[in-house]
Amino acid sequence: MDIFRKDFVLFVDVKWHKKMKLLVKVHLLVVVFLSGLMSLSVNAQVGMNFEEIDLLSEEEQLVAYQILVGKEPQNARFQNSLGFCYYRMKNYDMAEKHYAEALMLNPTYSTAYNNLGVVCLKKGQYDVSKHCFEKALEYNSHNVKAVYNLGVAHFREGNYLRAFRYYLESKNMDADYVKERGDWEKMKKEVDEALKKNPESHILKKVSSRLNDSDKNK
Repeated sequence: MDIFRKDFVLFVDVKWHKKMKLLVKVHLLVVVFLSGLMSLSVNAQVGMNFEEIDLLSEEEQLVAYQILVGKEPQNARFQNSLGFCYYRMKNYDMAEKHYAEALMLNPTYSTAYNNLGVVCLKKGQYDVSKHCFEKALEYNSHNVKAVYNLGVAHFREGNYLRAFRYYLESKNMDADYVKERGDWEKMKKEVDEALKKNPESHILKKVSSRLNDSDKNK
């Protein structure tokens, strides 16, 4: 490409000028990187697929999916991936926007429903989050993340028995995933603390007992 040749010549011409060398080199790298991203498409024209994009830094992934969404705004997967980039950066409003866009494009997108539910969970919108997780399971009953997160939502509302039911269900589906998440270790401590304050609560006793029994059966 002509732009690459020009930038390369510019870089060579000033390589002995210390003050300019770094600036030109950075400019060259940016041009190469962005030009490569601009050529991305569903067909991975430059050979970069979703797995390869995942190897980039968070900032580079954000740029990549912003460009992809700009080129193909009707692509639900790109919208969902861009939403996830914003979620990792704790920009929950932008994450919610792009998850919603993904669902408008593909109303049966289980992963996007789960992701949207997680954002609502972060915002304390438990009813909305539960609805999202239930929709995720409606379109994919094997979505262990949605099962687990549904349990988290119920726990946050104080529905401990129902929360435990979803915890156990997700554990039976994928014990390694549940262990990796680790939320239930924290929740078990919360239940024990609540039980100290309410020692006569039959529900808390039952949940605490079942959580402890579940740990023994790991």
